[in-house]
Amino acid sequence: MDGRWGRRGNRAGIATRLLLVEDMDDLRESFAWLLRYAGCEVFAAPNGQEALGSVQGFTPELVLCLN
Repeated sequence: MDGRWGRRGNRAGIATRLLLVEDMDDLRESFAWLLRYAGCEVFAAPNGQEALGSVQGFTPELVLCLN
């Protein structure tokens, strides 16, 4: 799931472009799935360094760093 973009069209009225950073695989994948289901475009990364290196040209409306 990491690095995949979700579908467009937000039904929940929340930010549509999200960067999700979480080191626990299961938690990151679950959150990313829920956010994509809500219609968000999500880029998920296991750490901040990978997130910054992988999202060149992607401008998220919200950054979620779970810890």
